[in-house]
Amino acid sequence: MKLKDRVAVVTGASRGIGSCIARRFAAEGATVAVVARESQAAADRVAQEIVSNGGMAKGFQADLTRIHECKRLAAEVLDTFGAVDILVNNAGVFSARSIEETTEDIWDSQLNLNLKGAFFLTQALVPHMKEKRRGKIINVTSIAGVGDSPIRPPTALPRAVSSR
Repeated sequence: MKLKDRVAVVTGASRGIGSCIARRFAAEGATVAVVARESQAAADRVAQEIVSNGGMAKGFQADLTRIHECKRLAAEVLDTFGAVDILVNNAGVFSARSIEETTEDIWDSQLNLNLKGAFFLTQALVPHMKEKRRGKIINVTSIAGVGDSPIRPPTALPRAVSSR
């Protein structure tokens, strides 16, 4: 059990990759804070599954697009478990739209969760980790950040005109 006596916070843990990370960390002995954005019930379901399989977990709900929610979550997890050894910033959103279809609201919602949420939750937990003189922070990102999206083929752009 590689993570025995460790506490891990996993964001975006109510489904997908996040729930797999939470389950695996619990299987390795970690106590897991299962964090969901919109549904306390969804976080509780994953936490209950972990507990049913012999692990330790609790569900938490927080909208990480809001700085005060990042701070509240950090305080709540620390109050509940007394420590945080690992933070997995997994929560993220990607809206597969062309540049012409992307509105300011779509842009802001992606940046607020994917960047601001990860940054400010990290900021809220780093003082505790520094005080303990240990901690791990894992940031999960999407392949969508390194190239064209396979969801929608790129639109043809006009060729540059050479002056030669």
